[in-house]
Amino acid sequence: MRKEEPSVHVRLAATNALLNSLEFTKKNFGMEAERHIIMQVVCEATQCADTHVKVAALQCLVRIMSLYYQFMEQYMGSALFAISLQAINSDVPEVALQGIEFWSNVCEEEITLSLEAEEAAENNRVPEQVSRHYAKGAVPHICPIMLEILTHQDENDDDDDWTPSKAAGVCIMLMAQCVGDTILDPVMPFLKHFSSTNWKYKEAAIMAFGSILDGPDPAKLMTLVEQAMPALIESMAEKNVCFLNFLMFPYFYRAIVTIRDTAAWTIGRVLEICPEVVNKDALSNGFLPYVDALKPHLMRALVNHEEPQVCAAAVGLVTDMCRAIEVNIAPALDDIMNTLVQSLQSPRLDKDVKVTILGCFGDIALAIGEHFERYIQIVMSMLIEASTAAVVTNPQDYDQVDYVDKLRENCVTAYTGILQGMRPAGSENDPEKLNQAKQSLSRFVQPMCEMIAKCCETHPVPPSDGLVATVAGLIGDLVVLYGPQIIPTLHNEKVSALLGRGRKSRTSKTKSVAVWATKEMRKAMAPIATTS
Repeated sequence: MRKEEPSVHVRLAATNALLNSLEFTKKNFGMEAERHIIMQVVCEATQCADTHVKVAALQCLVRIMSLYYQFMEQYMGSALFAISLQAINSDVPEVALQGIEFWSNVCEEEITLSLEAEEAAENNRVPEQVSRHYAKGAVPHICPIMLEILTHQDENDDDDDWTPSKAAGVCIMLMAQCVGDTILDPVMPFLKHFSSTNWKYKEAAIMAFGSILDGPDPAKLMTLVEQAMPALIESMAEKNVCFLNFLMFPYFYRAIVTIRDTAAWTIGRVLEICPEVVNKDALSNGFLPYVDALKPHLMRALVNHEEPQVCAAAVGLVTDMCRAIEVNIAPALDDIMNTLVQSLQSPRLDKDVKVTILGCFGDIALAIGEHFERYIQIVMSMLIEASTAAVVTNPQDYDQVDYVDKLRENCVTAYTGILQGMRPAGSENDPEKLNQAKQSLSRFVQPMCEMIAKCCETHPVPPSDGLVATVAGLIGDLVVLYGPQIIPTLHNEKVSALLGRGRKSRTSKTKSVAVWATKEMRKAMAPIATTS
């Protein structure tokens, strides 16, 4: 790896070898002399003229920062800061990505250390490691560069391509979570580009705004959010003359699509992260006045089947609105529901967006409760049709396997939302209301149980961990509502096997839901066991 090595191939092989063995060098990093040598050769390799060696060396630094954060203080000021800054400013995307990743890793590590420090304080003990607050010190220098990189979007980029622009957005988001209010000073001036006629700067400003919502004091964000909401809503229906004059060119059409997508994502972030925005005592009159202004732009996005990313963002925004303003969204729902149903029937809409729509029905049901009765027939017919189509025909086709799993998970999510949403409030303590709920929902129990049975099948492929958790939740909800009455349908080997798998899951959510569903099953079975 040393700079004296004449062969680039040898240096690259040595650098990759170190990268792959860093997890096993804890003892070496614990010894100052050996640590100095490792850090010296890695830092030297980041200056190699060969891009492959440079990238591999930067990957080493990224990994070292995660594994051996506690040893990095003496190297940060003398080498690591300058090296990472140089990489971020590189014109070579692969190099720039590693520079950005370095600071994303620093932020992630310091977020974790902050949480550990809080936990230690609560338990009156000293944390094993403490944060050196590298990110807070670097924000004034790093954040302006990240903001500029946000503007380096390429309209020809594939949605799946990981670019410096996308990485910079994630890094800014992590910085906000890590340093809180400190992120506001460097980002605030950049938000002037909300009104820019350059689509790249406009989209970057919207992205930056959405990225800093989680971290700073909500009280300091309230005025900013209030000022930004009208512009965000307007951005979902981009009407800037400078854009519209060039709509005949795909370049500019793509630009408008990108802005609409980012605006929808950002509004969703506002609703998700800043619940104060929907409090009637908060933003003057709360979020409700924005619903009427937002609705026409939202409807246009929902019918934009040629641009699945925009349509998907709009569906996500419907979900966020349901969670934020709950039953208050009911007056706007007739048009939205009609559009969602029509979208499911459209042959032009991307199948993955259709899957998202199915899950969205559950959020709508949860939001409006018994008012969902007016939509229940058409929604259930759609869910039953989708459930029938959710079949793996080729287990070697991983895209198909993943699609079917997501389709099933979203169908089950919708069933769960309907079951919980349409159950009258307080029915658990009111026998009359409980019986009304049972009778009202009884017509849908069979398709729900059929879907559960299908998801419990392990052939040709077993359900994913996420699907196991979702199905376990639906099982538990059915048992809570119907008690011993539902046991003959749900008490079988396949359901028991699925719940058993969930209880053994390494994912805490899956495990806890499966344990809860199992307890509810046993509770409901107790009267049956007693009578027999």
